[in-house]
Amino acid sequence: MLGRGHQFPNHSSLLLHRHCVHREVIKKRRYQVLWKSILNCIENEWMFCDVELERVLNSMLNIRSRLPLERSLTENSVKDVDEEWMQYGPRAIQMGRHYSSGYLNRDDVASAYHFDLLQHERLMAICRKFMKKISDANVALLRHVDLLMKHALSFEADEDCAVILTDALECQKMFSRELFRKQSCMARVLDGDMYDLKGLAKCVDLWVFSNKESFVDTNFLKKHGIVV
Repeated sequence: MLGRGHQFPNHSSLLLHRHCVHREVIKKRRYQVLWKSILNCIENEWMFCDVELERVLNSMLNIRSRLPLERSLTENSVKDVDEEWMQYGPRAIQMGRHYSSGYLNRDDVASAYHFDLLQHERLMAICRKFMKKISDANVALLRHVDLLMKHALSFEADEDCAVILTDALECQKMFSRELFRKQSCMARVLDGDMYDLKGLAKCVDLWVFSNKESFVDTNFLKKHGIVV
């Protein structure tokens, strides 16, 4: 027989303790899941569209570099339909005495000019499309951060969870400010003169995250495994 001093373990208290510990573990894991969703949104949505848009801007820059010459040749072409335009190059001049064996006639120049104008308009439409996608990605990022904030209010976070929350808020601030910067930059391109080569070239230089005017901390992203 058991002595009076012996006490049986309180089974209900033990189960309650295990349940509380399990809930805390689940909540901490939820922190990690939400943080991963934020990083995934940044890398696979926000930055993916940003890189694609940078490529579009470079294509526009390439086209704009040809437009002034093509327009000049088209507008200054002679009225004689049989006249030919000598192929331009380092040693060739329009209707000059020194030229290569090949040539471009007036219709070729006009066709190239009109094709580049059409391609330029298409690229402008693509720019608007990708800016919309970046804006949507930023809204999704804010939504993920909001979910993390709501989760943080459900229990007292430890030091690791507090660091995650701080980093998430930093991401929200960085990319929201970066979106506004790039929207302002893109507005100058879309609303400006299509022959403004310097303005577009400046926008391309300012577009990258490594530019000093960017609000995104590339070292911060690299620390979390995001390649810039």
